[in-house]
Amino acid sequence: MLVIHAIRRLITRAFDLPLLRLLRPAVSRAKTRVMAHLIMRQWRDTDDPEVKEVLDFVRARPDINLPMCTRPPYAFVDEYDADAIKVLWESGQSLPCVMVDGHKVYFPKGFAEPRIKRIVTTALVEQDSRCPHAYLDSGFDIDEGDTAVFAGASDGIFCLSRICKLRKAYLFEPDPRWHESLKLTFSQFADKVIVMPYFLGNTSGGTWVTLDDFAQQIAEPIHFLQADVEGDEIAVLEGAKRTLSRATKMRVSICSYHRPSHPAEIRQILENNGFAVSYSHGYFIQTYDPPYLQRAVVRGCKSC
Repeated sequence: MLVIHAIRRLITRAFDLPLLRLLRPAVSRAKTRVMAHLIMRQWRDTDDPEVKEVLDFVRARPDINLPMCTRPPYAFVDEYDADAIKVLWESGQSLPCVMVDGHKVYFPKGFAEPRIKRIVTTALVEQDSRCPHAYLDSGFDIDEGDTAVFAGASDGIFCLSRICKLRKAYLFEPDPRWHESLKLTFSQFADKVIVMPYFLGNTSGGTWVTLDDFAQQIAEPIHFLQADVEGDEIAVLEGAKRTLSRATKMRVSICSYHRPSHPAEIRQILENNGFAVSYSHGYFIQTYDPPYLQRAVVRGCKSC
């Protein structure tokens, strides 16, 4: 293991040399060409129209590096321009903000304007109805009067898009940098939005809490659960076994693109608890390994 780490350090330091830095674009282009070939070969016999959409994009955009991580492989993304987003500094406020669909969304102190613009652009792209990362669609949405839990709330933009429908919203965000800005963003909805400075997971203690333990502390049933927690989505569901199994009406929208095994694993957990399950439309090109294409969001619906 020490030898492997030493080799990695040598490679990293080597690419810091000016001459080798010049080779990086060529290496990236070669890697992309190889990966594009592998994707085409893997899916050459597919009849899946969603896969064909991705293949068409890869053919048309040889300039885009593969894998694409969280950049969806669809042309609609080019419609979004981060430079068009205006970062505002209000009189009397120490935090920057951006107007999103008529709402002021605040950001932590110290966040530079380019970073804020990237965050907002990403949030808007992710919830575009054409994006695999979209939590909702025309046939799968939050109902009027629902109580919702958002795990990994960060900027709160997704919750804000449905705030008028919700009776109560619990925003789980353990990163303390976001706490002040979230409270300011939702200040006019303080009667129904509560910022929870915890991780949701499969154990309770310290800064962690399970959804099952949290559900026991509140007086209302949870109707909607959304989670984007950087690969810990299975742990969230493991800590929600009682909530999922006992739910009489519930929707869940869980990110599945962080781990290759997660789409199938999340689907199985939800189906075992009586949910009708579907995937969001489309794929990410998320991994260097076959099958290369990754489902981004798993949606579950129970008696709704």
